[in-house]
Amino acid sequence: MTKTNVHDTALKTFIVAGIALTAGILSKNSFVFIAAGIAVLAYLVKVYGIKPLIIGAVLLVIFFRPLISGLTYPWSNTYIQSTVLIVTAVWVLWILWKKHIFYKTCFDIPILAFFLCLVISTLQSVNPVLSLNYTYQFMCCILLYFIITNNFKTREAKNILIFTLLTSTVIVCLYGIYQYYWGLDRARMVVNLYHSGEYPPEFMSRLGARQAFATFVYPPALAGFLVMVLPISLSVCLADKARKLLFFIPALILFNIAITFSKAGWLSCLLSMLIFLSVWLGYVKKIRKRLLITCLAVPFVIFMFFFVTNSIPRITLTGFLSSFSVRLGYWKAIPSMIGDHLVFGSGIGTFGVIYPGYRLTLARETQMAHNVYLQILVETGITGFIVFSWILVSFFKNGSRFLLNGSQKLLTLGCFTGIIAFLIQSFVDFGFYIPGIAATLFVLMALLAVQEEPLPVHISPGKGVKIILTAVILFLTIYMLWIVRRPLLGERCFMRSFNYAKKGKVNKSISLLKKAIEYCPQHANYYFQLGLVYESRLASAANKKGKNSESYMWLDKAISCYEEAIRYNPHMAVYHSKLAWLYWSKSSGKNENLIGKAINELLNAAACYPALPKYHMQLGRLYHLAGRHENAKKAYMLALKQKDAIYRGSRKEKLNRDLEQIKIWMKEL
Repeated sequence: MTKTNVHDTALKTFIVAGIALTAGILSKNSFVFIAAGIAVLAYLVKVYGIKPLIIGAVLLVIFFRPLISGLTYPWSNTYIQSTVLIVTAVWVLWILWKKHIFYKTCFDIPILAFFLCLVISTLQSVNPVLSLNYTYQFMCCILLYFIITNNFKTREAKNILIFTLLTSTVIVCLYGIYQYYWGLDRARMVVNLYHSGEYPPEFMSRLGARQAFATFVYPPALAGFLVMVLPISLSVCLADKARKLLFFIPALILFNIAITFSKAGWLSCLLSMLIFLSVWLGYVKKIRKRLLITCLAVPFVIFMFFFVTNSIPRITLTGFLSSFSVRLGYWKAIPSMIGDHLVFGSGIGTFGVIYPGYRLTLARETQMAHNVYLQILVETGITGFIVFSWILVSFFKNGSRFLLNGSQKLLTLGCFTGIIAFLIQSFVDFGFYIPGIAATLFVLMALLAVQEEPLPVHISPGKGVKIILTAVILFLTIYMLWIVRRPLLGERCFMRSFNYAKKGKVNKSISLLKKAIEYCPQHANYYFQLGLVYESRLASAANKKGKNSESYMWLDKAISCYEEAIRYNPHMAVYHSKLAWLYWSKSSGKNENLIGKAINELLNAAACYPALPKYHMQLGRLYHLAGRHENAKKAYMLALKQKDAIYRGSRKEKLNRDLEQIKIWMKEL
């Protein structure tokens, strides 16, 4: 193709893509948007062919995934998932009609079996909406794995993928350095100027600590990502003398790991680097054993000396033991959690949902187990844990074989050690649940798998079967694109409803919340927030005219919303608490049936979060108002017994006020 033709093709592609996507965006219709995207895709395939399009899309995903936090910006998950789904459909259709070959690797069956366990755990999850979101996330990581193992088998393709990952990592590192030296100060300045109490305590504490977290929200998460990429960067530098100039990349990564001040990050970095050096020096360079032991012992002894003597800022033995004791508090609740969800677990991603019901009084609140293995055991049961262990056994067995017999020993070593770094940090962190880390893990698994020539599986169905399969694939792809986009649309409506509520446009806020529920009809929090809006309308109506038909209307609507919220997520104590007091309000202290419902809901609230004094206090007060003084006294005593429950600093003052109020009520009995 001549230079003129290339320019003409690029111009035509730009015009076609621009017109189609603009039409999809302006239509504000998801199906039109998807149809426009498919039209653009078909045009690009016609112009450039299938293989370059697949490779380009995968590189795009790998480049952008670490740069945009899936936790802070959930829309990025939707767009990444949509891209992977479209590329998967194109790749499968290509195999079906043109290529006729699928390449099988040693990790395929264990990974697919684990995904099946995720699906089963989602089907019987305590919170299906939350589990479904995590299942989509892992599904796309697994699809990415299969696309890479089938389309990045050549040395050149693997090199392009690695350099894409390293380029993205360099940008993350540069942002981390900017954040550490200048960005946090600027953010503090903005917060100090405009802070009005709306920022959560976790954000304020993170902003106050001088630790880099770049695009990963949490410093340990940034460290977890970097320790996985570090061995790959070293492999690239050591593989070719011409690449010695790239040694600035591992140096940059090491510096960023240092300024995260993550205890788990530092330890996993040290151990994984010792493994990397021992294999490289012992099996690749084949140096003498005494020299090898000396090379490994010196950095380890130096680190341990500084660590034990508390010479490393913020990374001290005392701090490490303190951090471990906090995690131990989480883990003590896990045996009971496993016992109640033994076979298939509570549902992937639901640890934080059920944890409050098992939390010990002196343990801290958490959404994650801070141990990937224990969390998988809780969420997918013994079935999922066995299959996950199968993946690990396959990894160590085949990874060791690739190291000994593979042609690209340094690349194999980099991938192998990067995964080991992830496995080490997973004992005390939750990187598996962070999109950027999970995607990188499956990329490394894919790169490791293709070190051995994949086994070709020939696929040659008849023409009629091809047509049927094509129709099924297109239908499933379009359906899945719509499904994975619904949470994004629901969240947009949900967030916009807050803005309208702040401006006093309550009707518009209600309309948007109803729209969010249409997109995600099983999202408990949307019902709960709608109930809060109805309750605010109830308070306004009652203040104006006292109890009247309008206030009863808003009361019934709020009750209905809270009941729906509990239906879809019965593990939130605050849902039960809110509903209980509305039942009490509707009863006017006279309707025994409603009073019984109110008491039952507060019993449920206390059962959902037994370590929290607040719900025992509320239960006691309701018994008190209902004239059941003996029950009230027991509930008050239980609330006082839980007074040592660990709270965030911002809530400690309120706890003390509540405890003083309980003592006043006790005197009234």
